[in-house]
Amino acid sequence: AELDKIMSNFYLNYAYSVNLSRAIPTLVDGLKPVHRRVLYGAYELGLAPASRLKKSAALIGHVLGKYHPHGDAAAYEAAIFMSQPWKNNLPLLYISCIMGNISGDAYAALRYTEAQLTHPGISGLRMSDHVAHEPNFDGTENIPTFIPYIFQNLIINGQTGIGCGITVNIPPHNVGEAIDATILSAKNPNATVDDILQVMPGPDFPTGGKITNGYAIRDAYETGVGIFGCECTYTINKNTIEITEIPFQTSLSNITKTLKDALKNGTISGIQKFQDLTDQSCTNNKVKYYIKVAAGVDPQVLMEDIMSNLDCLRTSVSWIFNAIHDNKLAFRVNLVRYFNELIKSQKQIILTKVY
Repeated sequence: AELDKIMSNFYLNYAYSVNLSRAIPTLVDGLKPVHRRVLYGAYELGLAPASRLKKSAALIGHVLGKYHPHGDAAAYEAAIFMSQPWKNNLPLLYISCIMGNISGDAYAALRYTEAQLTHPGISGLRMSDHVAHEPNFDGTENIPTFIPYIFQNLIINGQTGIGCGITVNIPPHNVGEAIDATILSAKNPNATVDDILQVMPGPDFPTGGKITNGYAIRDAYETGVGIFGCECTYTINKNTIEITEIPFQTSLSNITKTLKDALKNGTISGIQKFQDLTDQSCTNNKVKYYIKVAAGVDPQVLMEDIMSNLDCLRTSVSWIFNAIHDNKLAFRVNLVRYFNELIKSQKQIILTKVY
């Protein structure tokens, strides 16, 4: 019994540390500690948008040495994630060279790429002196507890995380709509979820696609948990289907592999060939994917068959709004509370700057 108590306490301390210090984003800036450390490290190195690019290896080495006492792979992956326009509506970092692409190609090693902050990425860092700081792992440096972005990073770029007994999945939203929702909430502190829905009707994915169960959005915003169906956008021209938008977090290489496997095992039929003509550059999030339909097959029926039987062109996206706020876990955050806390934080920053 004594051993059980000791082990239970050890695990609770470990779980608390993982959730607060690694896995879960902060409510007001939408960043996990590793993202914040990478951005702050880039700011310290002077990697402004107009500055000369610096090797990613130099940036990650700086971050590991001062703020992030873990492996370089996680820190570099965080940097890559913040730079990919098919995962973020407002990338905070720019990575040159090969940082992957929407087709699913891998990113290059950190010794080959170079990094700098984007204009949105540096905007909040310029105000970081006006927020509370905390010591780094050995007490020799201080780092902001959050980055005071004036835009709504947590819902504009979204976030995912898996902690101990808790997960996070917040899909991205349209920049302008998120700003409008904040203005609405600032002007009307009693605004409801229904009011917010008038200006921000739902998630807006960087890869496009459309939500198939819009009725679920209100409940998700109200309760902090939900699930949305998402499917591709396409047009039909005679016997050719052109896919122009794909479900969020789906890669074109996965679509190709799924279609190949389905044709091979007979799950679907009626496809003559398929071809990915998407621009392979790392800054592109636009899709050009073609499916040529076999003679005698109705393209519309074929697409319905594909989306009903395969999980590549019709998927689901969960909404689990958990976050860290005031150094505590905030579970199933209502969207009204999110905007109110964001506004409260900005007011405190302005007062700190003025006085």
